[in-house]
Amino acid sequence: MAFHHRALASYVRHQRSSISTQISLLIFLFIIALTALNVIASSIQQKESGEEFVLQETRAIGELAAAGSTGGVVFNDRDFLAKSMQGIEQLSTFEAIIIRNTTGDSIYTKNASILTPFLGSRQTQQPDTLIRVFLHNDIAIARVPIVAVVNREYLGEVFLALNTRATQQSIQRSRTTLLLIGILGAMVCTVGALYFALHLAKPIVALYNAAQRISEGDLRQRVHIAASSHEVDGLIQAFNSMMDSLEHSNQALKVEQERSEHLLLNMLPAPIAERMKAGEKLIADTYHAVTVMFIDIVGFTTLASTMPAEHLVAMLNQVFSHFDTILRKHKVEKIKTIGDGYMAVSGLPYSAAEHAHNAAYTALELIDSMSRLNSEQGLSLDIRIGLHAGTVVAGVIGQHKFAYDLWGDTVNVASRMESHGEKGKIHCSEAVYALLHHDFAFEERGAMHIKGKGDMKTYFLLHPLH
Repeated sequence: MAFHHRALASYVRHQRSSISTQISLLIFLFIIALTALNVIASSIQQKESGEEFVLQETRAIGELAAAGSTGGVVFNDRDFLAKSMQGIEQLSTFEAIIIRNTTGDSIYTKNASILTPFLGSRQTQQPDTLIRVFLHNDIAIARVPIVAVVNREYLGEVFLALNTRATQQSIQRSRTTLLLIGILGAMVCTVGALYFALHLAKPIVALYNAAQRISEGDLRQRVHIAASSHEVDGLIQAFNSMMDSLEHSNQALKVEQERSEHLLLNMLPAPIAERMKAGEKLIADTYHAVTVMFIDIVGFTTLASTMPAEHLVAMLNQVFSHFDTILRKHKVEKIKTIGDGYMAVSGLPYSAAEHAHNAAYTALELIDSMSRLNSEQGLSLDIRIGLHAGTVVAGVIGQHKFAYDLWGDTVNVASRMESHGEKGKIHCSEAVYALLHHDFAFEERGAMHIKGKGDMKTYFLLHPLH
């Protein structure tokens, strides 16, 4: 069969999840991963925003401490600082503040105990960067320099502690909201994927499975799933139409193949036919123990001159078909017909120790059956049979009108046994007599001159002894 789906068959023999399940799972995992990344990015962004808020507030305090409301340097005016810090201290997130000068002395404090562990040594020069400290109990501490507005003189530094709990709660709420939205989105996408799988992937999977079974030799496969997509539905219809056509062609091919095999078996023994179909080019075998049989219809040439051609062929076909039936019964292989002659052999293509016995039973039944055939069909035919046992070479000759044939001295002697025989009798060589005389009765004919062989003792086979 010329139709194969080798590419499809390479994946099919293992258990696997359905395509629809894989699609749904992949989309679900993708949405969850996207949501997680969103939550992380949002958390980082809000956290950085919270940190920036603390730093901005601390900068504002430093600038206020340095400049005051009149533009002059009022850093050491404690009353002004106290009034200025009231607005800061009223913030809901305020926790503590310390302002100190260049000598490290605190000139303004509020809840200093919170900040004391983070003061460290005082700055000896204007710092280049802000120093940030974050605690685990939601308190954020920022440290920034205080620089004069006019001449940028370093005046000291300010420490500010703000409670970031509100910021953290905001972050948590945002994280929860994003996570819920992500899960909801994943569920919606999963449902959509299942819908897609049921209405598009399912027909494709059905097509795939059908193609797989077809590759295994089952041409009865069809797909009976309605597809929502016009293109997929068209593909399914085209697939089924193709399989209908292919199955019809395959059935016709099988009929022709069976007919060809039947014709081949009519021309060749079954084992030889199989060897030829397998690609064996030269078939030639030697068999050392066979019995060759020649059968001739006595007086057929005279009969042929008086009978219409179609009647003659019909009669000959009837007789030889009768011979074929008897030979099959005794496992004797027909080799060929030659005009009104019929050649057969016992002991090949399968060797048989009882080859001579099988040939003898066949010959006796042929003689007996001719009288019944004459009576049933209104004929008046006689046959003579010749048997000889020995070695032959058997093989197939020809490329187009090939034939299975036998060669060797055994074939020639068997032919001479038939031609020197008598009508209604089975003429045998001494080799056949040696194989059968314990089980069959013979009539010795005496010495007879055989062309190419000289004088030979021959016998007529009469009947089984038992």
